[in-house]
Amino acid sequence: INAEYMGLFGDGDRKWVKLDSVVSRASCTELTNLTIGRGVVVERGRTEFRDCDLYNELDGPVVTVLPGAEAVFHNCIVHDTNDACVKVVNATMKAIDTVVLSSRGGNGIMAVDGSSVTLLRSKVSQCNIGVSLRDEVVCIIEFCEIFDNKLFGVLAAHQSELAMTRNHVHNCGVASVKANGRSKGHVTGNHVVGRIDIADDCAIICETNDLPLDELM
Repeated sequence: INAEYMGLFGDGDRKWVKLDSVVSRASCTELTNLTIGRGVVVERGRTEFRDCDLYNELDGPVVTVLPGAEAVFHNCIVHDTNDACVKVVNATMKAIDTVVLSSRGGNGIMAVDGSSVTLLRSKVSQCNIGVSLRDEVVCIIEFCEIFDNKLFGVLAAHQSELAMTRNHVHNCGVASVKANGRSKGHVTGNHVVGRIDIADDCAIICETNDLPLDELM
């Protein structure tokens, strides 16, 4: 896709319209009600995914967002990869309205190199690391469930900035939340089951992370 605007729309049931892969170079791209089975690369511009089933039966991430680009997910399923479900490289990613991210052997979201990540009302599960933030990434996570991840629910490293509130984090193997490498931010007003491991070199405020579940929403 290489244009100022491009839209690809299914018929309301995403399983009936299937594409192998997409490379988006348009200034504005809309992908709606589609199944994409061999990955998506957002090279530039803004790409919005709505009601899509996204996976990668080949090697590599399901969705890769390259420097300067933006990807926004609304009510999508991103799954089935041995890499990252979404890899964000010096770019912007937003997942809104119950986006379900799961992975076989990789990470859910891997953001690096000053990226910006926002997760709202989403679920991240069945990954090595649910949300991995490295190298000055800024991340906001609100009203999400992060669970059943092999190592960490959320990992903030290398001077990343993490803001977490009103989330349910549980059943993660090593720690529910881990921060190191002079990361900063706050983890407050959540329901966290399991360890919160904040290194001494971090400036992360942790308060009231035992809220009842019915107070999260």
